Amino acid sequence: MSNLSHMPFLFKHNGNKYLLYCEKEKDLSMLIGFEDPHSDTPFPLYTNFIGWAVHIKNLDTGKVKKIPTPESDLDCNPSIFFENGKMLLSYIASNIITHPYSDGDRMQCLKTSLRTIELNEDFSPKLETESVIQDQTWTGIVTDKYVIYRNNESVAGPCSFTVINKDTKEQKTLSAKNQRMTYRTNPIWGEPDKFILTFDMEVAEDYKNASIVIDLNTTQQQLIIRTDDPEMPEGNLDIYKCSILDDKLIYSKKNKYKAGEESGCELIESKYQLVQNNLLKLEYV
Repeated sequence: MSNLSHMPFLFKHNGNKYLLYCEKEKDLSMLIGFEDPHSDTPFPLYTNFIGWAVHIKNLDTGKVKKIPTPESDLDCNPSIFFENGKMLLSYIASNIITHPYSDGDRMQCLKTSLRTIELNEDFSPKLETESVIQDQTWTGIVTDKYVIYRNNESVAGPCSFTVINKDTKEQKTLSAKNQRMTYRTNPIWGEPDKFILTFDMEVAEDYKNASIVIDLNTTQQQLIIRTDDPEMPEGNLDIYKCSILDDKLIYSKKNKYKAGEESGCELIESKYQLVQNNLLKLEYV
């Protein structure tokens, strides 16, 4: 893995442990924005953007390979799930489109959607066509049991998630009123009724990011705390886009930008504990 890797997902398959993640594939030196379904203009993000691609690492053998997605320009938020005996990749796909400003200028824009694609046993795509699960969402997951995606009420601020039980077809709306920005939703392998949410909170003045485990049945939350930071023996709450499996935590550490150097993320392994702490105002509405 390079120092430009993020979005980890830990899972087990056929007796092996795997790490799924995104790694830098290309630079996109252009003005980039997210397409906003509630506006005539996109929400601008960066002038330099990293094009991510999905990779998988066998943690037992160390072997790494890329999982190419045939129809998207860059990929984010990958995870693995199984359905009717098939192995599938869930991910947020982005396609670069041209979006007009109201004054006639033009910018490149990321049109994002939640998609899946079936995989072979060697993790190569089995099909050349991706299935679009939900268009125009910035983060979401498909698991063995659920489809979960963020509703785009606004780019930042209070938001809600659509939660669909694939077995019962029941659809609910989970409201998160006091978060500032959603960074990622991520499944937990072996915990089908729980997922991880990484976010910013306006009330969290002592740390920028937080990651919590949310129980979809009860909406109870557990804060993920790093326990091996020597500078914070009481536990470090600043955890960005992480995954947990057994006693292992892997999170994305954002590198500080320096002039003339690349900025990005690198994946860090750590120990962790879960602490009951209802940081978010969560409720089904």
